[in-house]
Amino acid sequence: MQPPEGGVWLRERSLWIALAATLAARAALAFAAFTWFADAAWLGHLLIDVSRWGHVLEQARRGLVPFVDFGIEYPVGAGLFYWLVGPLLSATDLRHLALTHAAVMAAVDGVNVALFHRLVWAVSPRRALGLSLLFSLNLTALVLAPARFDSVAVSFVLLGCLAHRQGRPLRAACWWSLGSLVKWFPALLLAVQELRAYRVEGRRSQWLRSGLVLAGITLLANAPFLLLCWMHKGNLEAWLYSYRFHLRRPLYWDTLLGVLQLWLGPLPWERYAGLWSFALVAATLLLRPALRLEYKATLACLAGLLLNRVYSPQFHLWFYPLLLLGLADEPLPRMRRLLALFAGLDVLNVLVYPVAFAHTLLLAPPRPGAALEGGGWLAAFSIAMVLRSLAQVALGAELLRSPAPTGSLRMTVA
Repeated sequence: MQPPEGGVWLRERSLWIALAATLAARAALAFAAFTWFADAAWLGHLLIDVSRWGHVLEQARRGLVPFVDFGIEYPVGAGLFYWLVGPLLSATDLRHLALTHAAVMAAVDGVNVALFHRLVWAVSPRRALGLSLLFSLNLTALVLAPARFDSVAVSFVLLGCLAHRQGRPLRAACWWSLGSLVKWFPALLLAVQELRAYRVEGRRSQWLRSGLVLAGITLLANAPFLLLCWMHKGNLEAWLYSYRFHLRRPLYWDTLLGVLQLWLGPLPWERYAGLWSFALVAATLLLRPALRLEYKATLACLAGLLLNRVYSPQFHLWFYPLLLLGLADEPLPRMRRLLALFAGLDVLNVLVYPVAFAHTLLLAPPRPGAALEGGGWLAAFSIAMVLRSLAQVALGAELLRSPAPTGSLRMTVA
């Protein structure tokens, strides 16, 4: 079926309903959080990441340059984004910083809903509204997106998916490369696209051109900071901080392995979890080369998170849009199975954090028997964590059974 023209899409009532619902929900939750839950333990912990950006902004306003005078744990794109929106944010008033941050992210989420709706509507106009609402109003997005900046990376992911479906792989590579400057995960979509092009579509040289796009964008974005860092400091310490920070991170106990360590005591072999995660991602990328891009990238994200030593719950925002995009043309029975797995995983993710996690923060560091001192909240946290991992495995198994796409999802834009 020929996809509808883009001009008609902009007049679609379902698009504007989805946008209005998204913005209204974000505004209502921000009001509720700071009116009824201002003293809640979970809200205070939820805003820790936002408060860290206040420290970054404070340094920047003193004339210091990120990645040159001080390090940031995220790639340069994240630092540039906060540098750009910095004039809107308060560096000292956490309430003002959190509310303004939520407003900025709501605007980004509005753009993302429009992009997501466009992608679904081109395949199945009848499912565009429902899937768009699931994309923007799932529990993880409602609770975590206002206090995190993953929505910015998702924008580049969706723009890349749009270019991919338009049959423009190099443009898709450009968008995903830009996204990888904000968070590293968009590079997974580039790998999925190029492996499929090489192994299934017979385009044996496309990976080289896409690789050059990735290398060029990465170099152009990082080169100014590298040069300034070397010229002003005589070293690359501030720029390298982003990478060293993640290489040196300890096992976080809000992970599957962390929970096992709480109950079983020190696990010397957990130090190899990063290698296991890498091996799982590599295996996922190599398996089922003809599997559609959205499901393959979702599987890669799930594989990378399952045994990781760090598992922030907002990571689900990386693969939720991809999973939901894949549902646009699924038969109804299979769509219902995948939606049930999605819903269960989403509920468990929010139960783990911030609900149960915020009530177990005072637990002593992991040691034999420590979990027995944690009470009911720690037990609930542990159970939810294990169930979330099982839900991930179930979702991954269901996606692996997906048939290879029989037709093209390529679309045209007027």
